[in-house]
Amino acid sequence: MSVRITNRLLFKGEPNRIAKIFEEIKSDEKGIGTLDYNKLLPMPEELNIECGSLADRGFAHYKDFVSSYALSKGITGVDYLNIPEEDEKHYLKHFINVPKEEWELGKKAFRNQIKYGARDWYYWSIENWGVKTNAYGFKPPEARSDNKISFDSPDCPPHKIIRLIAEKYPDIQLTHEWTSEELGKYCGTKIYKDGVLAEEIYPETEMERCNFAVRVYEVSTPEELGITMNADGTAYIRITDDDYELIEIEDQKALFTNEKLYTSTIPKGMHCYHLRHDDVGGINFVALEKYVCVNHGGSIITKVPIDFGGKDFIKITEENYPNFLGEGDYTLQEFMNGDYEINETTEGMNMS
Repeated sequence: MSVRITNRLLFKGEPNRIAKIFEEIKSDEKGIGTLDYNKLLPMPEELNIECGSLADRGFAHYKDFVSSYALSKGITGVDYLNIPEEDEKHYLKHFINVPKEEWELGKKAFRNQIKYGARDWYYWSIENWGVKTNAYGFKPPEARSDNKISFDSPDCPPHKIIRLIAEKYPDIQLTHEWTSEELGKYCGTKIYKDGVLAEEIYPETEMERCNFAVRVYEVSTPEELGITMNADGTAYIRITDDDYELIEIEDQKALFTNEKLYTSTIPKGMHCYHLRHDDVGGINFVALEKYVCVNHGGSIITKVPIDFGGKDFIKITEENYPNFLGEGDYTLQEFMNGDYEINETTEGMNMS
């Protein structure tokens, strides 16, 4: 599965010059503010053939034929693009199980390899553009800028294409920023001046990379990207992945998990407490505490602090036993936004 890379190109120079460049490199289908790699390095039409297992088998068959042909003729420097059709037919008489479609596809792939150094669009794109597909994921026309192009690419940034833009338009300073959808991992900046790479910048810490991603994605808050600052203020945490149960305890809604949570693993502004289970079977909760080392029965997250009345724990009884609300799982993001429906199918969950 491909990882989506979001790219942002910032053009610095004379406005009319930038406008002309945008016109030259745009996708004719998508319009100004987009990018078509073919405008910089066109892909030969012959490469637009099927790729996959069928093509791989056909390529192998045709390659075996070419080797056999050259050996039988006792010649070197074979003109692979003009092998007589009669020799192909003679070869296939001995390999009648080779499907015609597979053979023809393999032949096209082999000829492409000779002519273009790649058997199909996939291999050619990787070799020449640096990525397997053209640019996609453009902003809608009303959100585009006259000096910036935002787009997506699969797995990695199209550095070869960006370098071509810089070389073709050396009078423009070009800044390329990119970030992976796996926030906090792969991101960076390359700045081109006078047609050559002048500077590279890579955020070092995970927090720096997440802050960088927020800027490249051009969102107002990290929460729009499914991340938020933890309660320690030391790192970003994801708020869309983990699933929790919704409960009611001490007259407020809370999230419950069997895992032990810490301030470093809950969102900033939230509060974390722990439930202690009994010594016999570990079935019932017996206390709500700020910290539990032994008999930890689960952790809860609340939006409002729980008042312990100056004590270290709150004894759990039938009257204040956690009420597990409904079926299904909830994310931190849903809880933070109040975006959940309560389907009270299980009352109290008191096992005593």
